[in-house]
Amino acid sequence: TIILSGRSSPATIRRAQELNIDTVYQNVDNKLLFIKKMNIDLSISCYIGDDDNDYEIMMEIKRNGGLIGCPNDASNRIKSISDYISDKRGGKGAVRDFIEWIIR
Repeated sequence: TIILSGRSSPATIRRAQELNIDTVYQNVDNKLLFIKKMNIDLSISCYIGDDDNDYEIMMEIKRNGGLIGCPNDASNRIKSISDYISDKRGGKGAVRDFIEWIIR
């Protein structure tokens, strides 16, 4: 599990620690380029995003057979490509909802 964010926030670090997620990258301008450099297999990747800056990486994951999701307050552009749209808002349980959907 990786948290990848275009901005920096101490709250993100705290939440990652609560969830025992060791890999957190913040201030990432080009998420797709960043992930490609990490040599991650996108065909077995899942990604949840909410804003237009997630579009490029979400489309690449989708093209490679991975799953993409979003919270219900995501941009319309992101909603239009998502495999799953949570009924939860961002920061209000959408990630957990997406994970539970994947598991089901």
